[in-house]
Amino acid sequence: MKLPAAICVLLLSAAPALAAPQCDADLARLESGARVFAVARYGKAIWTERHNGRSVAHLLHAWQGTENGAPRILTLRETASGSGPTWDSARDPKELKAKIAWRKLDGVELEDVIRVSGGPLEGEWKLACEGRPPIKVSFPRFADYPAKARPYTGRIARMKVPRGLGENLRLRVKESLGDDDRPSIAGRYIRLTWPCGTACAGTGLMDARTGRVIVAHHMSGWGEVDESFEPIQGRLDSRLVVLSGRREERGFVGRHFYVLENGRLRHLRSVEVERTFPQKLE
Repeated sequence: MKLPAAICVLLLSAAPALAAPQCDADLARLESGARVFAVARYGKAIWTERHNGRSVAHLLHAWQGTENGAPRILTLRETASGSGPTWDSARDPKELKAKIAWRKLDGVELEDVIRVSGGPLEGEWKLACEGRPPIKVSFPRFADYPAKARPYTGRIARMKVPRGLGENLRLRVKESLGDDDRPSIAGRYIRLTWPCGTACAGTGLMDARTGRVIVAHHMSGWGEVDESFEPIQGRLDSRLVVLSGRREERGFVGRHFYVLENGRLRHLRSVEVERTFPQKLE
């Protein structure tokens, strides 16, 4: 959902500075004297309401967790026409009267000092640490999808770009094949990538035997990654293909798993992960 321009201005003008150390386990932790509020997940809701004959945009941030063992929700409400952001709190999501889209892996943006105006967390809180919980995910394995044929060692066929692509994309696909490229996925497929902007790459595969090209997705959204990172990955002895990032600039940043079947990519599952992709593929 596109964020209203007025809300964007509010967010930019109130961008918090994170100076607290990283947590060992919690998404974030706040302290108020002997009270401790540990955050487990973050979410937000965006909606519009009619007020005095016009639409007013609302944005609600929510941090759900526990305060000394009791369930609590810290909220930050922003209204395009309001006087400013308001910190509040609740005991139950039903009290918020908004449908929260919870995202367990999102980073936390909290101010160093938070003054909560009402609810069970009312009072002044200091950010003790910020971070995220350890992510435990299971990925499909390359060994579970073995290649059905021996590696292709013959002459690399002339590329056959699919019809229906725009001229610019056709040119980028053609230029993505290097003179020294050889099959590295599923026995006979050559991995293709082409630039589409900062931290963005188009991805595809070419059948070395026939020259047929499979255009996959434009991937983007990754953060600081090591030199081994590739937006499209696979192995010569496996039909599993992994795309990493955000597909077509929509949805979440994650690992997107496909399997090659009859010359096509069939989607298996997608797993949301951190933008630095710390989990290694097996």
